[in-house]
Amino acid sequence: MSNSQVTGWSTHPLSELIDRKFTGPSPTCEERQIAAAEEWGLLKTTAVTWSGWNENAHKVPPRLYWGKEALEVHQGDVLITKAGPRHRVGVVVLVAATRPHLMVSGKMVGLRPKTAMVVPKVLAGLLSTDAAQDYLNSRTTGMAESQTNFADEALLRIEVDVPPLSEQRRIAKILDTLDDQIHATRQIIAKLELIRRGMLDRMFLQSTDERPEHDLSEFLVKIDAGWSPECYERAPAAGAWGVLKVSAVSTGKYRQEESKTLPPGLPARPALEVKDGDVLCVRANGVGDLVGRVAFVESTRSGLMLSDKTLRLVPKSSVNGFYLSLLLSSPPLRRQIESLMGGSSSQKNISQAQIRRLSVAIPELSEQNRAASMVKAVDSRLNAEIEAARKQEQSKLGLMSDLLTGRVRVPLETAL
Repeated sequence: MSNSQVTGWSTHPLSELIDRKFTGPSPTCEERQIAAAEEWGLLKTTAVTWSGWNENAHKVPPRLYWGKEALEVHQGDVLITKAGPRHRVGVVVLVAATRPHLMVSGKMVGLRPKTAMVVPKVLAGLLSTDAAQDYLNSRTTGMAESQTNFADEALLRIEVDVPPLSEQRRIAKILDTLDDQIHATRQIIAKLELIRRGMLDRMFLQSTDERPEHDLSEFLVKIDAGWSPECYERAPAAGAWGVLKVSAVSTGKYRQEESKTLPPGLPARPALEVKDGDVLCVRANGVGDLVGRVAFVESTRSGLMLSDKTLRLVPKSSVNGFYLSLLLSSPPLRRQIESLMGGSSSQKNISQAQIRRLSVAIPELSEQNRAASMVKAVDSRLNAEIEAARKQEQSKLGLMSDLLTGRVRVPLETAL
């Protein structure tokens, strides 16, 4: 221990603040969640996110790994990712609560805080500060940015400035209040998502309307293919031309920031520019589940072109583009797309001809418009709540940084 630059605080290496460190195996697992009381789950790195702990992000390892209690995650543990793409290494989360029989994998480190010295929530926050993250990032190495890691010894040597326990508890109480607000907003988001799924189920799964089915080609004017020149791996500046990445479409929501910059001197192809109201589809991808994913372009900046791994479906005037995007994302259409998909194990694809042969039942335009308006109304509320949650999380991060670096002190007379 040494004196901190913050009056009344002390500096400790992480090793002095934990009772134990633990990391697990990384065997081949079944891609499913725990289904029986005796089963154990191995955490995926997606269980550890800056947005919080997700106990559902696990898979089931072979039986011989079950029962390893030394690797089991408990309430109050702090987890940190240690291997993967650089932007996913060093992510910290507090396990506020958890189901039993979940254990860490070899891509993360579990820390059991020494509660006589540090409040678990405060320890997670201290490891999330810029200083701690910069320290870890400087000691993270790998053959490529997509395959990086750090040594456990480097993690244990991180030095953090620790407030007295009374001040820690007050800080934790403040952070708990912010977390409660964020949780309440997320509950609203979850309810809206449930409402949206129910609406889509009624539209595409539970309808008793015996509409005749037709090939999708009967409802399309044309399908536009894209272009993939060599580009700079950065989003284009305002006024510059760029090409969309597959990730601009593959989530089912249009993301214009997922684009690359067209090099100077290479002429753009204005006919491929994406416009408001376009219906975009993933033609090819290494991950089969992303092939055929559809996104509706509500609005977009100018100068972004289709890539050769994406397509633009141009519907006839009798078809609402947003409704079409919902229909093509529905489970029945996804099953059709997956059955038609071809390509190799490393690159799956679907052809324009196969897309044209998809069997669809589309109601009159007035009914399409009514259904689209209902979903858009929910989407508007959903987007507003998502933005509110984002602002709440940013506010929490800013205040947490101030509290855990001593820039803002909790009044001692109110400390618990």
